[in-house]
Amino acid sequence: MSETDWPGTRDGGDIVWNTTMNMTLRPGEAIVWKWGHLSPAKYQGSTDLKEFGWRSDGRKVWAGHAADRVCNGNWEYRPDFTGDLWRKGAEKVEHVTAERGELAPEAGETGVIVWKLRSPYPFVGGNLDADETGVKFSLSWDGTKWHDLDDGLEPLFHFPHNADARYDYRLRCELPAGSRLRRIAISNNLQMAPLALPGMRVGENRFTYTDETPGPRQVRLTHEWVERSLSRPPHAPAASVFPADGGRTDGTDIAFEWRPAEDPNGDAIADYHFQLADRPDMAWPLSSNFEKLMSNTADRGLPRYRLPHPGLLTPGQTYYWRVRAKDAQGVWGQGGATWSFTAGGPAPPTDVRLEPLPGDSTRVALRWKPGTLGEKPVKFRIYGSDEKGFTVSDKVYAVNVGASELPRRFAANFTAETAGAELIVLGPGLDVPNANKAFYRVVAVDAAGKRSGPSDYAAAPRPFIYTRPPNRATVGAAYRGSLATIGSLGDLRSYQRKSRFWEVETPRFVLVRGPAWLRLDEKTGALTGMPDTEGVADVVVKVTLERTVRKLDDSQLSWGHELVKEVGTDVVGSVTHRFRITTGEMGFRGQFARQQS
Repeated sequence: MSETDWPGTRDGGDIVWNTTMNMTLRPGEAIVWKWGHLSPAKYQGSTDLKEFGWRSDGRKVWAGHAADRVCNGNWEYRPDFTGDLWRKGAEKVEHVTAERGELAPEAGETGVIVWKLRSPYPFVGGNLDADETGVKFSLSWDGTKWHDLDDGLEPLFHFPHNADARYDYRLRCELPAGSRLRRIAISNNLQMAPLALPGMRVGENRFTYTDETPGPRQVRLTHEWVERSLSRPPHAPAASVFPADGGRTDGTDIAFEWRPAEDPNGDAIADYHFQLADRPDMAWPLSSNFEKLMSNTADRGLPRYRLPHPGLLTPGQTYYWRVRAKDAQGVWGQGGATWSFTAGGPAPPTDVRLEPLPGDSTRVALRWKPGTLGEKPVKFRIYGSDEKGFTVSDKVYAVNVGASELPRRFAANFTAETAGAELIVLGPGLDVPNANKAFYRVVAVDAAGKRSGPSDYAAAPRPFIYTRPPNRATVGAAYRGSLATIGSLGDLRSYQRKSRFWEVETPRFVLVRGPAWLRLDEKTGALTGMPDTEGVADVVVKVTLERTVRKLDDSQLSWGHELVKEVGTDVVGSVTHRFRITTGEMGFRGQFARQQS
C-alpha cells in the first residue's frame, strides 16, 4: 500500500467511528457487566495475548499480563413468542405467523425474520441456543451480504481478535414450509473496559438507574457478587522505612521502602499498590510514575519502589504517599496511613541557551542559570544528542526507533562536566565527546553528588558548519577535505500507524564557486581534487538542510484518518560557507610549515 492510499471509511473499514455508549434494550434483552474473563480470554486487538513470558529483568511480557485486564461481559436477547411484542424487536418480519408460542411460515411462503444486535462494547464471541425444526440461519455485517451457516451455528460467533472490531451484526432466520421456531436465545460475549466498570465496596452501596424512555417501563436490575469471607484482607504496611515520615531526602533519586505487610490468615503478600501525591488528601496521583503496582516494576515482590530516574520530584516540595497490599488469594487490603516527606537535592538548571562567542562566529557556547530551589549545585554535567527531546545517559541505551533504519541502541550522550555556567559545545576542533550536536541538556550536581533532573533542551542553529577543510594544496598532489554540518534526527512520530523518525534533517552541499579541479560530494560534503596550477582560489559552498514533510488532508483528519495528500521537502535552513585554497608547487607544504614555525 502506498503512503497516499487509505482503504478505510468513516463508517467501516478497519476503524469503527460511529459507535456510542448509548444502548436500547428490547423486551427480553439484557446487558451483563462482568469483572472476570473467559478462559482463554476473548478480546479484540492485534496482539496475541497467548504469547507471553518473562523478560530477562524478571518482568512479564505485556501481552500475557494484559490478559489479566480483559473483562468479558454478556449481551443477551431472548424474545418471547407468546405475544406480538417480539415483532417490534425485529428489524424485519415477513410471512410469519405465531401459533401457541411457536413461529411458523404463512401458507405457501417462506417466513423471514431479521434481528439486529448492537452493543456499545465489541462482540468477541458467544453462542446461539434455538429450539427449532427446519430453520435456516444466516449472518450479515451490513444487511446486504449474507453468510449462510450451513455448517452449524458456531461460526456465527467466531469473532477473530485480529479482525475488524464488531459492534453490530444482523441475524436472519428463514422459515421454509413445515419449519417451526419455538425458542431462541442469543448470547454474545463482550470485551468491557475495566476502568469503566462500576465498583462495589464493603458496606452500603447505592445505585442509580436512568433512561430516556418516556412513560411507564419495566426494568429489572440484578446485582450478583461473591463474598470472600474465608480470606481476610491483609493489613496495610505498618510504617515507612524510607523516606521517614515527615523527613527530608537528600535527592530525588528515591527508593521508597516500607515495612512488609502482614496477613491475618498467614497468606503470602502477592503485590503492593503505591501512590504518591502533592496533596495530603491523596485525591489523585502526581503522575503515572506515582500510581504503581509493584508487580509491574523491577521491584516485583519487594516492599520497595525505586523511581526510574532523578528529577521527577521538585526539591523543597512536600509530598504524600501510601501503600496497600494484596494477598495470595487476590484480596486487596485498605490503604494505610499517609506518610509525608520533603524532597531534597538540586533543581534543574534554567534558561539553557546556545550563544555565539563575541567576535568569533565559528564557536558557540552553551549557557544556563542554576536552579533556585533545593541544594546549591557545585558542578554541572552537559549532555548532547541529535535526537530531539533525548534522554540524558552516561552509557549506551536502547531507543524505540520504530521502522527507522537508525540503530536501536544509541551511544552515551555525556559531553563534559564543569563548575562554571557555560561550555563551548559548537565549533571546529573541540576535543570533547558529543560536541557539535543539535540539542543539549544540563544536569546540576550538589556537594553530596546528588543530581537534578535534566533541563529543557537547547537547540543549536542549523545548518552549522563545524569543520574546516585544508586551505593549502599542492600541484599534482591529491587534495582531500570535508564540510560537516549539524542536523537533527527529529523524534519518534507516528503516521498511518507506522512509527519512525520521520523528520531527519538531510544536508545537501552545492559548490557555488571554486577552482576547476575541485569536486564536492553533494550528500557527504567531501572535497576532493588534483590541483594543476598554482594560485589562490575562493571557494563558496552552500549548505542546505532538508526534511520530508507530509501534508495531511484536513477533511479526512477530522475523522481521525491520516490521509497524506502531498509529500514534499521542507528546507530547514541554509548557510553559505566561504574559504580560500592556496595552491603551490611540490615542497610548498614543507616550506609553509617552516615559515609558520
